Amino acid sequence: MYLGNRTAQVKFLGRGNTGGDAVVYLPDTGVLATGDLVVSPYPYGLGSYYGEWLATLRRLSKMDVHVLMPGHGEIQHDKSYVLQLIRLLERLQAQVSAAARAGRSLEETRHSVTMADEKSELCARSAFPAWCESGFQRYFIEPAIERSYREAREGPLKSED
Repeated sequence: MYLGNRTAQVKFLGRGNTGGDAVVYLPDTGVLATGDLVVSPYPYGLGSYYGEWLATLRRLSKMDVHVLMPGHGEIQHDKSYVLQLIRLLERLQAQVSAAARAGRSLEETRHSVTMADEKSELCARSAFPAWCESGFQRYFIEPAIERSYREAREGPLKSED
């Protein structure tokens, strides 16, 4: 899109938080609006595509971005949080995939994959750490384990259900 003398690019980098995640990029300034693909202080993960989200964030991390506007949370001036999310999703995928390959049930996987260190790391700077930790558990880790487990067992998910 052309906004006067400025170009705004609407891009689909892949599925992540939802099946239709799009970003808006202003290449002349390096400003990127991510929608809920990037949310802070922790990602929202209801109905997400975890394996694909990781690949999508990796593509996003290669963009020339100087200002990142997340779907929720503070404006960011580098990609350090995106890199933190990539590490979070890598750890999640590794732990859940290992549990599924070992033949553990979903319930056993829920007990063994806590992401406690990641929760502490993400919520350490929050003005409301108890709220952050509760939200991380409810809106990220619980759905993340279930959907990642399904992906490990069934392959790529077809819907947000």
